[in-house]
Amino acid sequence: MSVRFQASGKLGDLLQQFREEYLGGLLPQDLDKNVTFLVEEGTLEPKEDAQSLKEKIVEVIQNE
Repeated sequence: MSVRFQASGKLGDLLQQFREEYLGGLLPQDLDKNVTFLVEEGTLEPKEDAQSLKEKIVEVIQNE
């Protein structure tokens, strides 16, 4: 099983989305698998995140 859930927004909304999109599809044997679960508080506004990502992409391209 290979699943990735990544989203940003309000914690309550994300937990609801996670429950609907991911938890419903789990099988009993999936509960014994090792996973990484990460929750972070967002520090940047989405517009700032996009600008930061753009700058990093440009930097990588220039260094190639």
